[in-house]
Amino acid sequence: MKQIAESLNANISDLLETKIIELIAVYESFLGTGREGFEPPTAGLRVRQSFVSFDLREFYSKHESEFREWLYGRMSKKSADQYLSAIKRYLPHGVSEPKDLDRLVTKTKYLPLGIRNFLNFLEDQYYMDNLGGFSFAIWRKHLPTKTGNKKGEKIFLTDKDVVKCFKLIKEKWNDEVTINLYKLLVFSGIRLEHAYRLLESFDKRKLIIEGKVAMYPIEEITKGHKKGYFAFLPAEFARKLEKYDMMKLAAYKSRLTPKQWKPPVDSPVSPIRIRAWFQNFAIEHGVKTEALRFIVGHSPATVGEAHYYNLKKIAKEEYKKIVDKFPIPP
Repeated sequence: MKQIAESLNANISDLLETKIIELIAVYESFLGTGREGFEPPTAGLRVRQSFVSFDLREFYSKHESEFREWLYGRMSKKSADQYLSAIKRYLPHGVSEPKDLDRLVTKTKYLPLGIRNFLNFLEDQYYMDNLGGFSFAIWRKHLPTKTGNKKGEKIFLTDKDVVKCFKLIKEKWNDEVTINLYKLLVFSGIRLEHAYRLLESFDKRKLIIEGKVAMYPIEEITKGHKKGYFAFLPAEFARKLEKYDMMKLAAYKSRLTPKQWKPPVDSPVSPIRIRAWFQNFAIEHGVKTEALRFIVGHSPATVGEAHYYNLKKIAKEEYKKIVDKFPIPP
């Protein structure tokens, strides 16, 4: 009887151990360590994302050296050091979910920008798309790219802000170039300087139209770590574009920022905030993170040919989710 009992205990113990291992595997799959079948070559990653509460600072510390080298290769040392210093100084232990960042990101603009770059690093190097069970898209929602006033109030544009500013611009300037530049920013999410160069050098022969979606190549007019590939646009709008004689870039930046008008108009809209609005708008309509990064020009400057064509295809399909959802007419 004693031998039977010992044998039963051993079998039960083995069974429990097997089930626990299976549960851990399921839980880690929920948390996500990268794309299916991919194991990041970082020792202890499973331990960091096990049943122990996730700690962003602890996770960051174990990747800090590699992140620093990655960052130095993509921007000036001065900018990189500002991001690294902000994370070191202002990111405490205990941040386990995105909303924990809300009380921290107002201290300095370099903290949310630094953490955003850390997420970019994880996507680029480890193909990760979530931390602690939360997608990168949710983390980014709590990492504003701009603070509002001197007290650090965050400003996120609403669809109504975008519509109101569109009406103000039409009334104030009534200028085809200014209006189309504003629409171009709203519809594409690309940077102002890229949109400016696009209109300045526009060539209808380069325009690619597939159904409701249009794509215009911008790789030749973008530079460095702020490189882009295509401006994705509603085809109805893209067909109206042409090459324009442009004023200086600064003039259009002022025209698209009502608070800089004389007299100033109370509106939170600016080109940079339109870009942030576009990303939130796309996320709210279910656009995948990888596709969104390609659409707005956040993908790394060096992309393999096969991966490039795959991203282009995915981005085109994802853009269909928003092509006819914009709050202003094409």
